[in-house]
Amino acid sequence: TEGVRVVYDPDKISFVDILRWFWEAHDPTSGMGQGNDRGTQYRSGFYYFDDEQKQLIEASKAKYEQQLGRPITTEVAAASDYE
Repeated sequence: TEGVRVVYDPDKISFVDILRWFWEAHDPTSGMGQGNDRGTQYRSGFYYFDDEQKQLIEASKAKYEQQLGRPITTEVAAASDYE
């Protein structure tokens, strides 16, 4: 997957706000693609740096999945797996 490392100031924006933007800015249920772009390189993913981030990601994923009524296919994995 293509990735972007987001560096942010938690005094200006929270990790939870970043998560909300992430889930709402794309279709996290589309599997291996976004729009007309198909293939593993276009899959949705969110990569965490610590257990707190992992827990927040998984909790927000469950919440959005319930709201959408469809399974979210976004990959959630440790960022260290990609360094």
